[in-house]
Amino acid sequence: MIRKTALAALLLSAAFGNDEIEALKTEIARLKSDLGEVRKQSAQDNLKFGVDLRTAIDTIRYEFADGGVAKNDDLLSTRLWLNMKYQPQSDIAFFGQLSYNKLYGDSANRAQTNTAARFSDFDWVVNEASSDNTLKVRQAYFLHNGTLGDLGYTASFGRRPSTGGSPLHYREDDAAQSPLSQMINAEFDGASFQLDLSKAAGIAGMYAKLCLGRGLTNAKPRFSQDGADYAADKSQTHKDDIDMAGLIFQPYYDGQYRVVTQFIRAVNLIGYEFNASGSPEAGFRDFGAINAASIAYVQEGVGEFINDFLDNTKLFVSYSISQSDPSGSMRMLGSANRKIGESWYVGAQFPAFWSDTGAIGLEYNQGSKYWRSFTYAEDTAIGSKLAARGRAYEIYYTQPLIGQVLSFQARYTYIDYDYTGSNAFFGEEGAPVKISDRSSAVDKASDLRFYIRYRY
Repeated sequence: MIRKTALAALLLSAAFGNDEIEALKTEIARLKSDLGEVRKQSAQDNLKFGVDLRTAIDTIRYEFADGGVAKNDDLLSTRLWLNMKYQPQSDIAFFGQLSYNKLYGDSANRAQTNTAARFSDFDWVVNEASSDNTLKVRQAYFLHNGTLGDLGYTASFGRRPSTGGSPLHYREDDAAQSPLSQMINAEFDGASFQLDLSKAAGIAGMYAKLCLGRGLTNAKPRFSQDGADYAADKSQTHKDDIDMAGLIFQPYYDGQYRVVTQFIRAVNLIGYEFNASGSPEAGFRDFGAINAASIAYVQEGVGEFINDFLDNTKLFVSYSISQSDPSGSMRMLGSANRKIGESWYVGAQFPAFWSDTGAIGLEYNQGSKYWRSFTYAEDTAIGSKLAARGRAYEIYYTQPLIGQVLSFQARYTYIDYDYTGSNAFFGEEGAPVKISDRSSAVDKASDLRFYIRYRY
């Protein structure tokens, strides 16, 4: 349109005077300005998508106390994240993430048998056969920010980003999410409220953040026979909602040195009771609450511009303590008494000696007899290493291949358990029993993973 107008102005310049030509130039300038505003507005007024696609192969192995072995030499998987963002103005934004995480050749519900569905969920036809409207939403929340005098604040509601927190994010090659990963690595729905205290206190990076989450809603289904749709279902063995409250306080962060603390309380936690024969009873029970606290120190860079290797080295140490709080006479973690658990988590990431862009990481963690974390969503095929009542060792190498778009990682995780119940829930199944006293228990576990990852 603009080109045509300019061409017309040139062709008519011989027939019109300078005044007419100047008027045409002014009109062209106005059209260019209007078009620029349209482009600017349309660039902001739309939902932006990003892609994160990972293909991995895991070699996993379990060694049992009686000498038995279970393994899978080539567990292939694809993980797809579709990231969404919409920010119509500077003080409010929407974030979302759709997730697809699937084993090669497997169905969504692992039911590759001729059941009532009659193969409608079989992997060969799962995306072509009529099914239900299930869609996995990993994150969906809005974030509002503003100021109250010298205090900056943010408020957020929805399905929160509560996995992949610091310092585990170094291994995951992702930006750190909100919680400290040693204690919290699970998906939650809830809200958060953060106050930026750095300006008011005159201390770099200081903030306080209140997090509220619901992990399970005990409600009747739609079209209940008694007509009380979505009312609390007191007929169930687990009668109450699972709720969690947490406070994250960061006293200092200057871009290199960081100290952060976290305090949580989770109530109405689920587990199983065992009958006289030692088998779990049907249905979840409410076993009580968990109190926990964590503190982490993270350092990004050693010294002040000594050399590139030290500048790009990252170090961290994290300590967490958990306390069970049984409800009445319930045997939470196998005991009707309060029990204390502890965990240490240390690691380092430094540049690869043979690559300008690659990174090598070393991590170690150990948990005590009654240690209990909420790390069920940790991205490790053999279960959460950070939940281990024992010792876990890990080494990884991450290498960008094409800028930041395509990357490769090799990772080896080894867990040596001292007690059972590391990845269990909060009932009697979570009781710690010495591995040597239970022949069927997993004594050691390992996971060797290679992946290629595309992000844009």
